[in-house]
Amino acid sequence: MEDYNGSFPNDDLHGRHGPLHIEKPPVSPMKNEWLAAGNEIGLEVKDPNGFQSESFFPIDYTTKWGTKFSTHRAYLDPVMERPNLRVITYAHVEKVIFDDQNKAVA
Repeated sequence: MEDYNGSFPNDDLHGRHGPLHIEKPPVSPMKNEWLAAGNEIGLEVKDPNGFQSESFFPIDYTTKWGTKFSTHRAYLDPVMERPNLRVITYAHVEKVIFDDQNKAVA
């Protein structure tokens, strides 16, 4: 699902080689102060994808080479020309129908 190159390099909690790029920000002003403030009030720094209790963590971005990389760009742009795909904006989904292989078909 993701190509993770962020602050928490744990392959059990983050994907590799997926279409959505996730990176640490190149500059993170006040990051150390932010994390120290969390420690000061008794919170630990933990991976946000792991089991969560109250914690602090540095924020990773969905960027690729320092440029915003949206989920639209990662998942939809590569398949927009498919004849069986119709994108409807502002639609409300009430039900997703799956086939026997758990593939969404309607």
